[in-house]
Amino acid sequence: SIFGRIYDVSEGEKHYGKDGKYHKFAGRDVTRALSTGCLKEACLGSMKSSDSESENEVDFEFNEKTMKEAKKWVAFFEVHDT
Repeated sequence: SIFGRIYDVSEGEKHYGKDGKYHKFAGRDVTRALSTGCLKEACLGSMKSSDSESENEVDFEFNEKTMKEAKKWVAFFEVHDT
């Protein structure tokens, strides 16, 4: 989740459902993907419910640039999460 926020995208099935453009985002922590613009499988968070990272995930630490980008996404979702 971005800064502890979890967004319910169930009403956006057109976008997040099986055939939607953003279907890979549903049910995952996409902080890394949104902050870096990386849409590779390794940049998408695990769909597992455990706290351990999956073996295909890459190490990630926020820097000034990625933190700024993550904050932009939070602002976006605050407006669009209705």
